[in-house]
Amino acid sequence: MPLVPAICTQCGALLEVDSLKEAAVCSHCNTPFVTEKAIHNYNVSNVTQIQNLQADSVILNDTTSIENRIRAGETFLKLEDFQAASETFQKLTQECPYDYRGWWGRLRAETENFKGYMNHSSDFNLICEFYENVKKTADHNSLAEIDLLFDKYQQYWNDYYNRITNEKNLELSCCDKEYNQKFEDLYLNKEELKKELDREEKRYNKRLIIYFVSAGIIFSVILGYPFWKSLPIDNYEIYCLKYGGPVLIIFGIISEKLVIANRRESGRLMTKLGELDRMYENLKEEQVKKRKEIEKKYSWL
Repeated sequence: MPLVPAICTQCGALLEVDSLKEAAVCSHCNTPFVTEKAIHNYNVSNVTQIQNLQADSVILNDTTSIENRIRAGETFLKLEDFQAASETFQKLTQECPYDYRGWWGRLRAETENFKGYMNHSSDFNLICEFYENVKKTADHNSLAEIDLLFDKYQQYWNDYYNRITNEKNLELSCCDKEYNQKFEDLYLNKEELKKELDREEKRYNKRLIIYFVSAGIIFSVILGYPFWKSLPIDNYEIYCLKYGGPVLIIFGIISEKLVIANRRESGRLMTKLGELDRMYENLKEEQVKKRKEIEKKYSWL
């Protein structure tokens, strides 16, 4: 029973067939094929391989070449050159997509032999895609061990993903808590300033009344001097002009000074309220900026 190399007419798998038989069944895809056509496929592929000597475009057509490619990939994994391992196994999956070891090698290279974390959740989706291809092409005996390793890594990834998500939420929560405390302090300061401003307004109104009363009395004394002089009051001019007038004038001046000082204090309080409003807006911008930095830090989730 002479066995010769052949290529399955359905899936392209490399086979060894009995050239004396007219037909056979592919051990990879379980599809029946004509022996002569499968042998012809192998011969045509060999001719094409000879004509295209560039390594990157060569289709692997013999077991030795496939094994050498797998051996190279496994060596890169041992050397922890995961980039080279990924490129090696990627070429294998392009040339021999039916061989699960190519997909399994790419999966291990992308996960740094199940020791590394993904840089983005979409990377893990790619890993899951490789795993699905492994399941479709691997035999049952190999798949049992593969399932065990992948399930362990998937749990490892889920734990890591949940931990990083919790860290992100904690940072955002601490950020909000920090700025909420600042906002509360600003609010309390603003309310205190408003109360102080209200007290100043009340003092201003009282002082304004006193000022106008004093001014009224002064003007009534000055303008009513002829009337007061005609009254039968002894020494009115002396008491009124010598003592009463100056006292009222001084009292009026003091009241005016107090009113002016009150206006200045009210102006100062209004300025401070404006500063607190600007501080509030600046804090809001800082909070938004800090939250964006945290979101960017965990953007791969």
